[in-house]
Amino acid sequence: MWASGSKGVASAGYTSRCSVYLSGNQSINDTNPAKVEFDTAEYDEDLEFDLTTNNRFVAAEAGLYHVSAGSRISNCGNADLIHGSIYVNGSEVRKSEISPQDSAPVSNNISGDVWLEATEYIELWVYHNEVGVRPLESDPSITFMDIHRVQ
Repeated sequence: MWASGSKGVASAGYTSRCSVYLSGNQSINDTNPAKVEFDTAEYDEDLEFDLTTNNRFVAAEAGLYHVSAGSRISNCGNADLIHGSIYVNGSEVRKSEISPQDSAPVSNNISGDVWLEATEYIELWVYHNEVGVRPLESDPSITFMDIHRVQ
């Protein structure tokens, strides 16, 4: 039976859900993937997202979780590779890649379902291969991660 949760979020009796975003630009180097340092929660029903120390969602209970995330890196030129990845316990489980066609900001969205045991965690990582440091743009609608337990 579906019930209405807070903020108008539908649930099947599960309260594990959060929506976090980046409130200030984050500098992303071209040498290695970087973890997105989310710092603001729109909501975090069970206080499972660590915004201050590890920048990750830690499941309080085992279950199937739906993850949806977006990111945007500015000033990347032609044929550069940009990707966003969902990591579970330090391992990449979903990846979205894009090669921009001009130097406009590039948005990358990714989603998927992942099974988590209690205390396992989810992170968002991004990468680009444009020479130098590029800004990961901040905005609740641009660089975000939503996680909802669905089973």
